Amino acid sequence: MAIVSSIMSYLRRELGYRVTRRQLHELDDRILQDIGLRRDEIDGLALNLREKARANHAAEAHNRRNEKAHKGGVGGGLAAQH
Repeated sequence: MAIVSSIMSYLRRELGYRVTRRQLHELDDRILQDIGLRRDEIDGLALNLREKARANHAAEAHNRRNEKAHKGGVGGGLAAQH
């Protein structure tokens, strides 16, 4: 189940990257200038947003694993690891 969840998260991030990139490229130069963005910065911005989403997903997964380990009770959790 975790593999399917990871694949789905990856696909959502990739789709978000592509949509963001496409939508920004569709804007005219004046609008881009108004929001403080140059056309040559679009790809880097979209990649940065995708990387932040990946890092957030990884942190959330780590937190879920830690919470699950703490709820493990006797024989599980951090006490069993030390």
